[in-house]
Amino acid sequence: VEQTRKFDSSEFDALTRLYSSHAIVRKMIKSARRKRWIPGEGAIIIVKLLNAELIGRQIGVHGLSQVYVKLANRLVNVVGGMDPVGNYYGGCYLVLIEKMHSADNVEGLMRRIKQALSEPLQMDSGVESEPLMPKIGVGQAKLSFSHTDVDAALYKAQRDAEDTV
Repeated sequence: VEQTRKFDSSEFDALTRLYSSHAIVRKMIKSARRKRWIPGEGAIIIVKLLNAELIGRQIGVHGLSQVYVKLANRLVNVVGGMDPVGNYYGGCYLVLIEKMHSADNVEGLMRRIKQALSEPLQMDSGVESEPLMPKIGVGQAKLSFSHTDVDAALYKAQRDAEDTV
């Protein structure tokens, strides 16, 4: 019952059960405000499905929703429970790293995310079908909590994700 109530809340996306876009951005803003008095940096990682339109044409809208859920589950498995993960918008996810241990740790996490999410997806259609090959972009922006513009950080990370292949 507790879990059901938790996911019925507007804090969570109904499809992926990740934080909703509003909730994850609010967490990012609150974290930035909270950390202004504490030294250190954080980071955000944007993970984007770059070939969503192609996959949507191949399997339809319902199938594309299933792809979003499968990618969200893989992302949560890679990130673990320490850092909040949100569904920023369809096929785009945001990971908030409030305390960055080192830039190498973030780079390593980005590589693991890209590798895990780029693996072929087998759909649950009941019909023998070819596995789908998701094309994943991963971008990041550092959050220096003393003077970070949250909008600029989101834009930079999203642009970096779109530029990676």
